[in-house]
Amino acid sequence: MIHISKLSLINTILLSNIFIIIFILFTNKIFLFKISIKTFIIFGILIILRIFLPVEFLFTKEIESFNIYPYIINLLKHKFYITQYLYFNVKQLILFLWIIIAITIIINKLFLYIRIRNTLSDLPETENIYYINILNNIKKQKNIKFNIKLLVNKSIPTVMEYGFFNKVILIPENIYSTKELNYILLHEISHFLNRTNFIKLFIDILCSIFWWNPIMSIFKKKYYSLLEIHCDYIATKDLSIHDKKEYLFCLLKHIKQNFTLINGNNSNIISYFFNYKSKNILKNRVYLVMDFKKNKILEYIIIIFSILLFISSYFIILQPAYKPAVDITLQNINNYDYSINYENNKYILYIDKEPIITFNSKEEIYKLGLTLKGE
Repeated sequence: MIHISKLSLINTILLSNIFIIIFILFTNKIFLFKISIKTFIIFGILIILRIFLPVEFLFTKEIESFNIYPYIINLLKHKFYITQYLYFNVKQLILFLWIIIAITIIINKLFLYIRIRNTLSDLPETENIYYINILNNIKKQKNIKFNIKLLVNKSIPTVMEYGFFNKVILIPENIYSTKELNYILLHEISHFLNRTNFIKLFIDILCSIFWWNPIMSIFKKKYYSLLEIHCDYIATKDLSIHDKKEYLFCLLKHIKQNFTLINGNNSNIISYFFNYKSKNILKNRVYLVMDFKKNKILEYIIIIFSILLFISSYFIILQPAYKPAVDITLQNINNYDYSINYENNKYILYIDKEPIITFNSKEEIYKLGLTLKGE
C-alpha cells in the first residue's frame, strides 16, 4: 500500500535537501571534468522525482527520534490565542504563509510566461531562404523530424529557444555570420533534443513551491548551468578542434551581448531565459568543450550510487517518539488528566498536553489498564 502522510512530506523535504547537498558536492571540478554531464542530469532527475513522490510504503521502516523531531512537532502545535476561543498554531501559520507566497510566485511566473508568449505570437515565421536553409541543413545532419518555427526580427533582443510542444527559435536579424548562426542553431536545437525546457519547468515549479529553501535555489542554478554545458557538448561532439574554437568564440560573443541586455530594458525577459552571471560556469563550458576526458568507471559508480540513494530513501521514515520518565507509574498516571491520541501510526499518551509515552499498539495500552480517548 502507498500513501502520503504529514511525516512522509517532512521526510521528503529533509532527504531531498541532503541529496541536493550531495549533488552540489559532486558538481565540483574533481568530478565535473571526469564525468559526462548526462550523469549529473540523471542524478538531478532522481532528486526531482523524489520531491514529486513524497510517499510511504508498507515496507518503510520507522526510525524513532526522541529529541529533535518531537521538539519540532511540539513547536508546530504551539498555539497563539486571538480571543479565548479563537486561536491558531505555528503549523497553521507556516502553512498559510507557505501556500500564499507560493501561489503568488507561481501566478507572477505564469503572467510573465503569458506576456512572453503573447509577444512572440505577434512575430511572423521567417520566409527568408538564407535562415531557412541553415536550419534545414542542421536538421538534415542531426536527422531531426520535428518542426521548428524560426522567427527572425530586428525587435528580437537576443537568440532564444522557446516552447514545449511547438518549438520556436528566435534570432535577431543581421547580427551573426553564417558560421555563427550555424553554431547558435546547433546549440538551441540541442535544447529541444534533450527536452531541457520540460526539466526547467519542473525545477521552476519546485523552486516556486519551496521558495523558502535556499538549497533549492542553489540546485536550480547548478542544474541550469549543467543543462547548458550538456547542450554545448551535444552541439560540438562531432566538430573539429578548429570548429570547437569558433563555436566558443561565438558563445562568448553571444554571452557578452546578453550581459548588456540583462542590464537594459529587456532585463525581465532575458533573465527568464539566461543565467550567465557566474564566470566559473563559462570556464567550465569552455573546458568541457575543448578538453573533456570521460572516466567511465567513476561515471557508473555515481549513477549506481544515485539510484541506490533514491530507492533506499523509501525504506526509512523518521517518527517522533517519547521516552517515559523514570518515575512514571500506573498510579501517578491516573492522578493526572491524561489522554491517548492516535498520531502518525502511533499511540501517544499526553499528560497536561505534554507527550509522555509512545505505544505501538492498543494491546500495550490495555495491559497497563489505560483507556483510549473516546472509550
